[in-house]
Amino acid sequence: MNLDEAELSRLLVRINAAGTPWHEDDLALVNQLAVQGLAGVVVPKAESSAQLAHVWAHVDTVSNTGSCVRFPVVESAQGLGALDELANSPGVLRLALGHLDLQADMGERCGADEAELHLARFALVAASRRAGLASPVDGVTVAIADTARLQTDTARSRRFGFGAKLCIHTAQLATVSEMFAPTSDQELQFEVMGNARSI
Repeated sequence: MNLDEAELSRLLVRINAAGTPWHEDDLALVNQLAVQGLAGVVVPKAESSAQLAHVWAHVDTVSNTGSCVRFPVVESAQGLGALDELANSPGVLRLALGHLDLQADMGERCGADEAELHLARFALVAASRRAGLASPVDGVTVAIADTARLQTDTARSRRFGFGAKLCIHTAQLATVSEMFAPTSDQELQFEVMGNARSI
């Protein structure tokens, strides 16, 4: 992989889950990239701090800078039950929701509004807040060509307190970025808060 330092500093590598045939090979790649300045590792099917520690060991053995952050993806009932444990694990920057696999794991059949997942979304935001993490990352919208659906899903993410949203196609990036950009009122509020701190 021929990436310069600037590119690596913005790159997140999603590894395959523990127990899959590719997991250890992925950790070996992370091992190589971490020492070169890899930004972070996305860990799917995250369910325990012990599971995360196994991944962290492959980063920390070559990188003592602490700059390679971790993004556990919660995709199961087990992971949902371990939110505080995951959120308080060393090196975790923010949590992410893998809502499609979570639905499958829990036997849910969600409607278009995904009301069945409201409690799960609230739980991720609350756990992130308790742990002092950045706002979590919401799951993907699979309807790549449906901009209206993407806008609806992203608006819901913001209402719940998510700070970002996973994308599965580059065509989704502009819409998601625009909808997560601060409003003019928020920018004014940030400016006022900044001025107050400087007094």
